Amino acid sequence: MHRILGLDLDGTLADHTMQKVALAEEYGYQLAPQHTRSKELRARLPADVYEAFRNRLYRERAHLSPKSEGALESLKALAQNGWDFMVISRRYPDAQEPAREWIQRELDGLVPDKQICFVLDDEQKDTAASVYGVSAYVDDQANVLRLLSSIDAKILYDPFEEAVEDGIVRMQHWGELPSILDHLFGGDAQL
Repeated sequence: MHRILGLDLDGTLADHTMQKVALAEEYGYQLAPQHTRSKELRARLPADVYEAFRNRLYRERAHLSPKSEGALESLKALAQNGWDFMVISRRYPDAQEPAREWIQRELDGLVPDKQICFVLDDEQKDTAASVYGVSAYVDDQANVLRLLSSIDAKILYDPFEEAVEDGIVRMQHWGELPSILDHLFGGDAQL
């Protein structure tokens, strides 16, 4: 059986931690890596600073971020076992081309351009996932995963140990993904 793994880009495939730390310093704020999650940034930065910070991050600096440690290796292993990938990411139109270039450069051709979908808000991720037949989805934000009603296998990539509720599986390291999918699909993840 053919399976498609949906993937968020920012904070999931791409590790923006150090870009966020450096950018926060430019605005006069000191952040520890574990305080760089979006919800924590919103709480730590004034609204106007957060908006400017976010715009600069995704329009000027996100393409400079490395891929998350272990992501490529796990995706290659899954691809060898029959999985396909669909990147579904929220990006404004003026930040989409650098994101496409990042995906092609960093993911070693595992995600063809036709399997990259950008949406304007998080609610549209569920529609895209349904249209493309996504079986499981990995995101770094639990609130986004809660919106994905068309997907049963929701995986929170969280190296900082955020608590999760029923229906969401937490993944601290990308190396865990193959066994998580194997467990979620009853041993059928290895096709």
